[in-house]
Amino acid sequence: MSRTESKPGAGETGTRTRGDGWSPAAAARRSVSRGKRYVRSAERTEVATALGAVASVVAGVRSLRRGDRTGGLLRLGFGTALGVATLARRRSTRSATPSDGEEGRTIPIEDGEQRTPPEEEVETGTHVPETATQLHIPERESPRRLGSAAFNEYSNRLPMPQRVFDTGLLALGAEVFWGVREADDAVLVSQLYDPIQDGAGLRFVGSTQVDDERMLSVPDVVLNHWDRVAGGGMAVTSGTRLVFVTTDALREDSQLLVVPEEWAEELPEEGR
Repeated sequence: MSRTESKPGAGETGTRTRGDGWSPAAAARRSVSRGKRYVRSAERTEVATALGAVASVVAGVRSLRRGDRTGGLLRLGFGTALGVATLARRRSTRSATPSDGEEGRTIPIEDGEQRTPPEEEVETGTHVPETATQLHIPERESPRRLGSAAFNEYSNRLPMPQRVFDTGLLALGAEVFWGVREADDAVLVSQLYDPIQDGAGLRFVGSTQVDDERMLSVPDVVLNHWDRVAGGGMAVTSGTRLVFVTTDALREDSQLLVVPEEWAEELPEEGR
């Protein structure tokens, strides 16, 4: 099914939420809560069953000592079988218990799909994909850093460097439009819609807003894009610094380049 992109309102980050308050992340949290209630109920049942198994084994031993061989063996067999069943159920319950690392964690959503964590943890900054360092900046251009800031994955926000506002390209309270450049997968932003929507080789992906405290929200679709560029795993997590870069050409188009710091090592330092 094809998807038609439309201009979202300010503050929209790409997470789909139904009118009744449902979202995939909220549904996942409710599922975890139901699972934990089931586990607690199962644990109470297992305690009672285990006590019954012990009592049956003890009764079987006593019957054998009294000379009741048939009754003793039956009680021993029943108690043993009950104990084995309890152990098997306990193992099954443990396998269904949510892991501590996943409990309560909200994973950002792109177009209704979860932003899934990697199967193996990849330390931020240890993997620099080849494509990520090949930003298309013509030799005649002089890229200039306007500062960087640490991203918070729990709020999807970061504080904007003051020098970004000094350029006049972004302003407090402004709606910020995000786009991806097809040639090199670079992420660009602008407070004007047309330079992103109509820019050559640019694909509009969403919009957010700079609040009055200089905090900028990053859309989930952009975070997922960086994950794909990195070749898997979460490329941008809490503490990852995002660098804001400009060139003469970008400034003429009212655009800024946003790059994870590990991918911007070849760009000039601030103030150059």
